[in-house]
Amino acid sequence: MMTLVIGASSSGKSALAEGIAMRQTGESLIYLATMRHGGTETEQRIARHRAMRHGRGFVTVERALDVGETPLPQRAVCLLECLSNLVANEMYDRTPPPDLAGKLVRDVLALRDSAAALVVVSNEVFSDGAQYDPFCTAYIETLGALNAMLAREADTVIESIAGLPFYLKGERL
Repeated sequence: MMTLVIGASSSGKSALAEGIAMRQTGESLIYLATMRHGGTETEQRIARHRAMRHGRGFVTVERALDVGETPLPQRAVCLLECLSNLVANEMYDRTPPPDLAGKLVRDVLALRDSAAALVVVSNEVFSDGAQYDPFCTAYIETLGALNAMLAREADTVIESIAGLPFYLKGERL
């Protein structure tokens, strides 16, 4: 079972995804964190997310690249947070493959196939209408393609708007 939760920055998507993951049936809760450490703002964001999860039973595994190679405990529920960081890591940390979105879909589907349930968080960064430099445009297009491909594969797709879940696909969780 795979659930995709999409939302803008500070839309409540992380809290929504955590709640969904906690309601899934599994033997352990894995929080697969993709954000790289560094800088005051990044460290504050990591600390805020850790505080949100405190006491909720999540074991944090940090993996910035190649998430499909992450060994998961048997029957684990995995929360992957988040695709936007993962795309940036894959684009900035090394030369990305020509079909980066396809590579990342394969990675996420490998997680899905090894988990009892997978909840994936992604950002909605496509609706501001602004013009960006070619590299930023490539990032936005890659994340958009990845979201679309995963939405087709997901059992449930939810958009978080102002902390409210809007179900785009699948049954209410």
